[in-house]
Amino acid sequence: MKDKICIICGTEIKNAYGQTKYCPTCREIARLETIHKWQHAQKKPTQTIKCVRCGKDMLKIGNVKKYCEGCRVEANREQARKYEADKASGKRSPAVTQKHNTPLKGEYREQAFYPLVAVVQPKTAFTYSQIKQLANAKGVSYAEQAKAMGL
Repeated sequence: MKDKICIICGTEIKNAYGQTKYCPTCREIARLETIHKWQHAQKKPTQTIKCVRCGKDMLKIGNVKKYCEGCRVEANREQARKYEADKASGKRSPAVTQKHNTPLKGEYREQAFYPLVAVVQPKTAFTYSQIKQLANAKGVSYAEQAKAMGL
């Protein structure tokens, strides 16, 4: 360890480790300045993109934004009108139709079941401690109890 000089105020730093640049009083100031610079850089979008609808330049804020503020409302209305028209005419996308009309693969009493049908099944999973307690209550070993339960 050797003595160094603070790059902000110029005071001598006794027994400074490795990359120490600041004295204890200036260290907090430098940390706050670094945080401020980072936050300021996060707030300023530097990239511009064009609106898909009108071609107007706008600042890129996220990866999803496609429309400027003026076009966004109208684009949402158009999409809602299109959805309602497809719904009224019976045309829906194949994925949506298939999702609602196809039963789940599975059987309950030899019948296919749908997602909205509630099926109550008995609890079959036991923990080690539950099996051990049953074995102790019956006076048999754990292995014999597990075998008797079909595990």
